Amino acid sequence: MTDYRLDRLLAQAAQMTRTQARGAIFLGRVTVDGKPCNRPEQKVSQEAVLTLDGGPLCWQKYVYLMLHKPQGVVSAARDAHDVTVADLVKAEYPRRTLFPAGRLDKDSTGFVLLTDDGHWRKIYLPCAAIR
Repeated sequence: MTDYRLDRLLAQAAQMTRTQARGAIFLGRVTVDGKPCNRPEQKVSQEAVLTLDGGPLCWQKYVYLMLHKPQGVVSAARDAHDVTVADLVKAEYPRRTLFPAGRLDKDSTGFVLLTDDGHWRKIYLPCAAIR
C-alpha cells in the first residue's frame, strides 16, 4: 500500500486546504490511529484511522457520486450560461473537481455518474465506445 503525507490526507478527507490541514495538525487537533500527531510531513497509510477534533475522517482517493440529473441542468463540469451537474454538488465537495461520466441532454432527467477518477471517466466517454 502507498503511504501519503498526513497533511495531504487530512486536506482531502476534511475538504480543507493543505495550509488549513497543517494548522490543524500543529494545533494538536489530529490523531493517527489514536495517537496525537503534530508533523504534517508524517507518512500515513490510507488505512490509518484519522480523527479531527475527536471525530473520525474518511479518506477517499477518488469520489464516485450517483446523481439524478434534473431537467434543465447541463451534463458538464463547467458552463458559462447554465447550471451544471458539477454545480449541484460543489457545496458538498468544494475541494474536488468532479466531472460527469456520460451525458444526458439538458432537457432529460436521469442517472449521471460524477467522479474525479480520470481513468473511470474515460471508460464512459462516448468516444471510447467499442466499435
